[in-house]
Amino acid sequence: MRDFTVLVFMAADNDLGRDSFAARDIHEMEKYGSDDRVAIAIQVDRYGGGTNGTALRGQIIQNPNWQKRPIENVSTLVDIGETDTGHPDVLKDFIVWGATEFPAKHTILVIWAHGTGWRAEVINDAVGKSAGAEAELAARSVQFGEMYRKNTAGLVFRRSVESLVDGFIRNRLLPNYGNRLTSGVSVWPRFVSPPAAAELSTVMDTLKLNQRQLKDIFARAVAADSTDLSALDSIELKRALVDARNALRAGPAPDFDYSLIGFDACLMGSLEALYQLKDIVSVIVASEEEEPRTGWRYDLVLERLRTDPQDLETLGAGFVDDYVTAQDAYFLRLITQSAVRGESLEGVADMLHRVGEVLEPLLNTHTRLLQAAEKTATRFRGDKDFLDIGHFLTKLEDGLHGHPALGEITAARAKLDEAVISSRFAFPSEREEPTGLSIYFPAIARYDPVYDALDISSHLKGWVDFIKAYHFL
Repeated sequence: MRDFTVLVFMAADNDLGRDSFAARDIHEMEKYGSDDRVAIAIQVDRYGGGTNGTALRGQIIQNPNWQKRPIENVSTLVDIGETDTGHPDVLKDFIVWGATEFPAKHTILVIWAHGTGWRAEVINDAVGKSAGAEAELAARSVQFGEMYRKNTAGLVFRRSVESLVDGFIRNRLLPNYGNRLTSGVSVWPRFVSPPAAAELSTVMDTLKLNQRQLKDIFARAVAADSTDLSALDSIELKRALVDARNALRAGPAPDFDYSLIGFDACLMGSLEALYQLKDIVSVIVASEEEEPRTGWRYDLVLERLRTDPQDLETLGAGFVDDYVTAQDAYFLRLITQSAVRGESLEGVADMLHRVGEVLEPLLNTHTRLLQAAEKTATRFRGDKDFLDIGHFLTKLEDGLHGHPALGEITAARAKLDEAVISSRFAFPSEREEPTGLSIYFPAIARYDPVYDALDISSHLKGWVDFIKAYHFL
């Protein structure tokens, strides 16, 4: 039996596939390929859908003539037809296939995809970005974000929220209702622009849709087209992983477990996102910030697995190092990567609940200190409403010397340090000091009620009460 099998689920039926990032990463894998110690197997759903971009599955082999350039793929992969990477059964079937075909002492699963946050506000903001402020008002009025969350209640993979919403407006809303829209400044030359009127009532009249009808058409957009609009949320992700594990344990692999799960995707390093996996896997590797489109360097990953056998936590820390090494020429903005212990995440959540409880009374006595900590702690370009936990706690520790609340804050920082195996970042500004996990703390006075539906929310009541009071007291 091999020491490691690496399963890479590549959701590339989007711009990442169109722009050859999938082919490039497969090329990196083929520098080493599979051998007697390490197997690497992929499933890649290619850009285009239908018969033009079907999915391929198979084992990666070594290219004996490998060169960095040109990029070429030599592994023989089986065409399995069109797949919907937003359906949990597709991921489940891939895991069961890979772990059955390539059994190993340790199974590593990598989700290769677009990633984005869970917030409904992000979805409503995407409507405005795509179709204008008036359409955003209409979407908010019918709670489009919350409707979306009920159908995709977590983190979106395969394509970003923006492209999902944009695809819906281009392909479904405008062709059906374009002749009813008021002409204005053109957004897309090929389509009628959104209505120019500023008031919501005018928008609704122009669209000739009442709120229930608009709600229905937006809701249908979520799952209307499996090729263009599907997504995989965090609830579905957990279900796919659990179902695959159960199927393997009931059949070919009674002792199957996930040793490490990695996200080659943006914005996955939040406490809320990783909490979903706390009982499934020992080690998780993810980024708090957006990833550069080049993502992981798979040749470095495979080299590490071959040349430096080690325990899983050390391996996760090594993947963090490899990611930062891979981005050594990237100077555009902050990059982050961290490895965390799944079993420690509940302890972090419980301590942050207690931190919220001790901070809320300080809003009356230490307002400026709390505001200074919130305004200067690291936030992330991909989602400004996510705050780095450790940096925020450090800011509080610096300002609360001798205060009774300091004990809870220090204890929370200790729990965070226990959970984070390794955290690295590069190319920061002077104020950016990410420590490995982010958390929801709105940057402006708003609170997304969808947060209350997340699995972690029951462990964070004190924190939630604090951030509500911070903005709205």
